[in-house]
Amino acid sequence: VHERPHAGRPLMDLKHLPWKDSASSNVAKYAHHDGRLYVQFRNGSAGYYDNVPAKMFDEFHTATSHGKFLHGRLKSNDKHPWRMAD
Repeated sequence: VHERPHAGRPLMDLKHLPWKDSASSNVAKYAHHDGRLYVQFRNGSAGYYDNVPAKMFDEFHTATSHGKFLHGRLKSNDKHPWRMAD
């Protein structure tokens, strides 16, 4: 699976990301690379939130609920647009 190029960045092969498993009922795994928070959901869809600094990733990583963090802090936030992976 490759993501679409965005803002001049090269394609990233998603299988080579440093994935971490999630205990979330919605999020299967996640990774942070080059300012992007990559998320694979349990339904099989995947993509990334852009412009996610390391500090925010650390907050996500240690959050009690990854789903609630995504919904409350990133979803519908223009600073962190969501892009679906191919």
